[in-house]
Order: sequence, then C-alpha cells, then structure tokens
Amino acid sequence: MLARTMFRVLGLAAVAVCAGGSTCNGDAEGPSGPTTPAGSRSRAPTLESGCPEGQPLAALDLNRDGRPDFAVFPEGDGTCRAADLNFDGHDDLFRHRDAAGNLLREEADGDHDFHPDSAALYAGAPAPYREEFDTNWDGLVDLWVELQRDCVFARGGSAECTTECAIDWCGPRTPLPSQDPDAPPPEPVPPPSSISVLYRDGNADGIWDTSEVLYGEHPICVAFNTNVPGDSAQTVHPEVVEVYKPAMAMTGRPEIDYLRRDYLDLNGNPIVRCEDSDGAVVACPSTCAR
Repeated sequence: MLARTMFRVLGLAAVAVCAGGSTCNGDAEGPSGPTTPAGSRSRAPTLESGCPEGQPLAALDLNRDGRPDFAVFPEGDGTCRAADLNFDGHDDLFRHRDAAGNLLREEADGDHDFHPDSAALYAGAPAPYREEFDTNWDGLVDLWVELQRDCVFARGGSAECTTECAIDWCGPRTPLPSQDPDAPPPEPVPPPSSISVLYRDGNADGIWDTSEVLYGEHPICVAFNTNVPGDSAQTVHPEVVEVYKPAMAMTGRPEIDYLRRDYLDLNGNPIVRCEDSDGAVVACPSTCAR
C-alpha cells in the first residue's frame, strides 16, 4: 500500500502550477474565514517507528546468521511485529496490531538507513486512512495524505453553488443549467464519493505549503499556502486556490473552473477575489444550501 501511494504521489508532483503572477485588479473586500485548515491537518505529523524493547513472544532467523529476521513483541493489549527484509541486522518494517489482530499502523525504512521513511495508519480498517512520507530522507515528514474523506459535489437545488468537499477552502461548483433550450446538457457531476487530501511541506517548517484535493488521481482543488514559521493554523496569508471542474476530473482531463485568491490588504483586512480560467474577475460562487 505504501509503495503504491508513493508512486501515485510522485506522479502528481507537477499537476499544480501556481498562477500567482497575474495582476489583482478589481479586488473586493469582504468577510473571509481562514483558508488554512485548522488543527492537525495544517502541520506535518511526527514520523515514528519501532517496537517496544523487551523479550519477543516469537522470533525467526530465516537466513540462519544468528540474528532474528522476524520477531513479535507485546505492545499494550496487542503486538508489534518487526522484520529485517534485507538481512542487514536492522529491522525495516514494523506492523502494530490490536488484541484482535487488526492492523493499526505500519512503518517502513525504504532506503535502509535505519530511519523510517513512511507510515500508514489503519485504525483496524482494511485500508489506511492516512499515509505519511519522508521523501527527501531528512528524518522529517514532508508529505502526508488523508484518504477516504467524504466529498458530496452537489447538495441539491438548481442554482449554481459550491460544496465544501470536507475541506474548508475547497468549493467545486455545481454547473448552472442553461436557459437556452437548444444548449447541450451540462456535464454530469460525479456522485458522492471519497476523496484524498495530499499535503506537502517543502521548506521543512512543519506547515503545509501546497495541498491537493484529489478525486482518484485527479485534482478537484489545489491550494498554495504562504504561512511562515510561528504562524498559527488560523493565520490568513496571500494564497491561491485552484478549483477544477469535478466532471472533468472524472474523465482524467483536469480543467480549472475558477481561481480563488485570499489575501490581506495593507490594514490587515481579508480580501477575497475570484477569477475565471482566463484571468477575468468573477463573482465568487456562493455555498450550496445544506
């Protein structure tokens, strides 16, 4: 699972290109909540690994070199299993299970430097709900993915509107029905589905710099955050959110619907500005009725 997710993540690294160089004419001042997600999602988690020290419940020496290559240790009410996959005398894979044998967490040392590079959290479910990676091998988590988040693209009603998609800064639009009887029908909107949210911390400050809301492997929203070390998770700074068309994401052809810019004026007041794919200022879509 970790290897498959890393392949998907690295393949998406070039998806988002920030459009922050365009001018900001026609800005409109208005109420704006913080676009940086609050709580633990805004900061990089700590990558931990290993089994408790002590006498193993069971051990196996597969290559008969006198050192155990697989061992099971007691851990709370459950167990921790350690494996030395390359027979260098150091464990590379750790799996933590509860008393019923359900997998709770898995850590791996992919480059065999005796430090964990990735972790997956399961909470007893068959598939992980979060995965964490140290992609540059500096000992810090710089990429983490939240999986199986709910995303309801349409909340009902015929008016054009947005939905939060379980992320406070992500608002994909519901297509507005055309008034032209000869116009083709609007693109279908995907049914309610689960999405993934990918966070990257490129400057090792523990706060995400870019984040992508993904439908399958294709973006629904991409955010560029400019928080600096010492900021709280609720601090608003100049940032851009690219919002894509959900129907196009279904086809594998991501297409930007609109851009949302949140920033502060010289007096520290929040300003919200939306642009279409050509850079023209447009009214920011309203939120769907719940």
